Amino acid sequence: MSGMNELLSYQEADVRFDKLEAALRASQNSKRLAKVRQFLEEQKGVLQKMTASVEGRRQAIQATSDRFDLYEKRYQETMEKYQTANKEDLETVAKYSRYFDQLAARIASERREFAQFVNVLEKEERQLADMRIKIAKARKEYDELKVKVEEERAAAKEELEAAKAEADRLAAAVPANLLEEYRRVKRNHTMPVAEVQGSKCSGCNMELPAVSMRKLKEQELVECDNCGRLLYLPQ
Repeated sequence: MSGMNELLSYQEADVRFDKLEAALRASQNSKRLAKVRQFLEEQKGVLQKMTASVEGRRQAIQATSDRFDLYEKRYQETMEKYQTANKEDLETVAKYSRYFDQLAARIASERREFAQFVNVLEKEERQLADMRIKIAKARKEYDELKVKVEEERAAAKEELEAAKAEADRLAAAVPANLLEEYRRVKRNHTMPVAEVQGSKCSGCNMELPAVSMRKLKEQELVECDNCGRLLYLPQ
C-alpha cells in the first residue's frame, strides 16, 4: 500500500518517543507525585465537608445557647409574675408549677443536646486539625516532588525533543489519510499498525477473513475486524 512503509517508519519513531515519555511518568518521583496529587484532590472535598459540618455544629451550639438565654428570660419574667400572684389560689399556683416543670424539662433536654453537640464538635475539630496537618505535609511533599520531576524532565529534554522532531519529520512523509487513521486507532492501541503473520493479526492474534487477506494483497487499507488495528503484509 502506498505510504505504508512511511507509516511504519513513523510508528517506530512515535513509539520511541512514547516510551521516553512513559519512562519519565514511571519514575519513582513521578508515580509518588501522582499519588500525592490524587490524595490532595480527594482531601479537598473531604476538607470542605468536614469544615461545613464543624461550622454547622457551631451554629447549632450557638442556637442552643440562644435558647438558654430565652428560657432564662422567660423564667425570670414568669417568676416575677408568680411573686405577685395570689398564692392562696391553688389553681394559679398549680398553673405556675406546671409551667416551671415544663420549662425545667425543656432546659434539661436542651442541656443534654448541648452536651452532645459539644462532644461531637470537639471530636470533629480534632479530626479537622489532624486532616489539615496531613494536607500541609502532603502539599510540602508535593512541592518537593514537583521540583524533582521537573529536574528529571529537564535532564531528558534534549532526548525527548530529538525523538519528537524525528517523529514529526517522518509524519510529514505519511499520506494524510493514513496518518489520520493511525491517530484514530492510537486512541485505543499503543501500536496502531500490526503485521499480518500467516493469516492472523499480530496485534490480537485473531484469524483474518479471506476478504481481508484479499484486500491486503491488493494493497488496500484494512482494519482488523477484532481489534481495529491497521494491518499490513510483510515484504
